Amino acid sequence: MSDARDEVRNGLLLDGLGKPLDLNAVDWHVRHKNPSASPSEVQNETLEVIRSLVSDGLFSLGAVGENDERFVAWKRSLDHSIHKIS
Repeated sequence: MSDARDEVRNGLLLDGLGKPLDLNAVDWHVRHKNPSASPSEVQNETLEVIRSLVSDGLFSLGAVGENDERFVAWKRSLDHSIHKIS
């Protein structure tokens, strides 16, 4: 794992303490640590960061409910969820 990916993971872990993180926050962290990356490289790295955090049991994928704004975890496989957000 690259140093940039480690820094992105650490930043996301701090930002996500006790609250859901939007996909845009993940993308921002990746772009910030990889300023010369192309849009497709940023997308691929964003997905890899998400995959690693979820695989390590540090994050769950899901959505915030429309009515009560509570986080609802998706029950599908990680591969299905990654495909959905990609």
